[in-house]
Amino acid sequence: MKRLFLMSFIFFCSLASLQAEVTLPPIFSAHAVLQKAAKVPIWGRAAPGEKVTVTLDKATAETTADATGKWRTTLDLSQSSPGPFALIVKGKNQLTVEDVLVGEVWLCSGQSNMEFILRELPADYMEITNSANPSLRQFSVESVDTGVQPDESKGQWTSASPQTAGQFTAVGYYFGKTLQKELGVPVGLIKSARGASACEAWTRRGAFEMDAELKAGAEESIEAMESRPARLQAYLAAVPVWEAKHQRADVADPGLPASNGWQTVTLPGPVAGSGAVWLRRTVTVPGELAGKRLRLDLGNVQGLEQVYWNGVKIGGSSLEQSLISPYRRCFVPEDQVREGDATLLIRLFNSTGNTAILGKSMAAVDSATPFSIDGEWQVQTASSFSDPSPFLAELPPLPGNKPQAIHTATYLFNGQIAPLIPYAIKGVIWYQGEFNSPCAFQYRKTFPLMINDWRVQWRQGDFPFYFCQLANYHPKIATPGESALAEIREAQTLTLALPKTGQAVLIDIGEEGDIHPRNKKDVGARLARMALARDYGKGGEDSGPVYESSVIQSNQIRITFTHTAGKLVARPLPKTYQPRSLSPETVPLVLNRPDSELQGFAICGEDRKWVWADARIDGAGVIVSATGVAKPVAVRYAWANNPTCNLYNEAGLPAGPFRTDDFPLITRNMKFPAHEMPRPQQQSGK
Repeated sequence: MKRLFLMSFIFFCSLASLQAEVTLPPIFSAHAVLQKAAKVPIWGRAAPGEKVTVTLDKATAETTADATGKWRTTLDLSQSSPGPFALIVKGKNQLTVEDVLVGEVWLCSGQSNMEFILRELPADYMEITNSANPSLRQFSVESVDTGVQPDESKGQWTSASPQTAGQFTAVGYYFGKTLQKELGVPVGLIKSARGASACEAWTRRGAFEMDAELKAGAEESIEAMESRPARLQAYLAAVPVWEAKHQRADVADPGLPASNGWQTVTLPGPVAGSGAVWLRRTVTVPGELAGKRLRLDLGNVQGLEQVYWNGVKIGGSSLEQSLISPYRRCFVPEDQVREGDATLLIRLFNSTGNTAILGKSMAAVDSATPFSIDGEWQVQTASSFSDPSPFLAELPPLPGNKPQAIHTATYLFNGQIAPLIPYAIKGVIWYQGEFNSPCAFQYRKTFPLMINDWRVQWRQGDFPFYFCQLANYHPKIATPGESALAEIREAQTLTLALPKTGQAVLIDIGEEGDIHPRNKKDVGARLARMALARDYGKGGEDSGPVYESSVIQSNQIRITFTHTAGKLVARPLPKTYQPRSLSPETVPLVLNRPDSELQGFAICGEDRKWVWADARIDGAGVIVSATGVAKPVAVRYAWANNPTCNLYNEAGLPAGPFRTDDFPLITRNMKFPAHEMPRPQQQSGK
């Protein structure tokens, strides 16, 4: 007993000692960059009531941990030299964080175009090779999406080098490299971005209280995420009972189909009514794919599928798996992929609706060489049920596709922004909006709401917030019309009404066939140009021409601009272009108005029918007209997903898209999360 007591005493003493140790979150770790400012927050945990002293070079501060063990203080680093220094934190123990610099810290956030890393830019190979720069550093926040805020963000600081720079955000790297070179001080980048994310996901839940419409959408998306497990379990429990009651259950072991009784069906498309069917097709595997794992993209499947390759089952889905997403794929193992013909069998079963494989295409894919498997298939009925409509009311509503956290309001703010606050930053660079483009009109409120709330939460005042206007993307159009991408670009431009915001126009560096344009160097440079001019006193023009006003003059409209940097310029356009920079293919560039000095202008009369216009530079303005439009009322410029346009200023920066009209927009009635969250249906397969 004495020995047991002694061991217990030692254990609890060790535990108490461990709990008493002063700690720091990972963002205060080796190679960190701290902002050169008068109030730089430092925080962590210790024993409740424990006295904590923080020192960096000549700056020292003391504080005491609160009743929960949390502590926080600030250092005055406004007069600090760059370092490197050791950050020393003393409590009952001592922490020493080596190689800490003092300089300029910028948060890099948004969607995949900010997440996009330097290594994925083939043309920038030499940039990585020559990237050694101990004064340029990145803290990469680990991806976390959650309804509950964690105490800290996981990640680590790394200095730019040929071994590490490939993992830097490419936009952030070029932005930071430019600042570091021009200012001669350390630059720290905090990368916290997620591909395909919604602006709402980056916004604090409490912020939505300021707008009833935005609050309703945010709460709907959160409810859809949080209630789905219960709705899913209710549906999974009810379906087998319902199937047994109405004699609609599938057989336990279906075996393989008979050799006869086959008919023809075209896929993707509807297959049959409720029940089970077999689908069969011969797939010819080219020699270069033999011995390689083959991915089969089947498309959107209505029902449950079982997939066989030469009689061997290689994939399938349960009822629960089928409710995650209708899109299905499976893989043929390497040892089963042989040159020549193979038989692909798919068994579809649907007790609550019709069997079908929908979508644009079906394909077999290895790492580089896809080939189509859509078109003509053979079909054989295994079982057939009556129309399920009379019985469907007995089932709970379908739980819908599994919501994605990156599309759920607050989830990314909770996981990837809140734990960073109040780390001292100079400002934010942001590249996001693609996901929100279906709700572009609402983005006029959503985006400013997020910016304002970040500033409130950081308590640093109106720190600089510079964002990228969405680049040109999608095929070019022959006639002018409406565009959701143009509308979200306008929403971004309107956000400039907020103080200390700036917009990098990218309408000239996008790619027709790639939502991730590979020219990230110019993106970073344009963002850096704003920061240098506005925050670091370097001067120079940092914006392209900005629409100011318009005047109707008989059969033409005169447009005036600010930010001409001396004069307007009609930049020459190439005769060909590459739809994707990763592909060598080029296609002719068809000009909207071949004889016009400027491209990308459209004009309309009272009938609101847009036509391409002739446009020419006239001093600080542009004169716009078109044959057949005798009484023009409005002009639009670069108003398309992927416009052909060439208006610049003498500083070499492009004019952003604009319109002089106030006509209703196509996204006006779209609300988050209507374009993302699925609504429960009464019947699958309809």
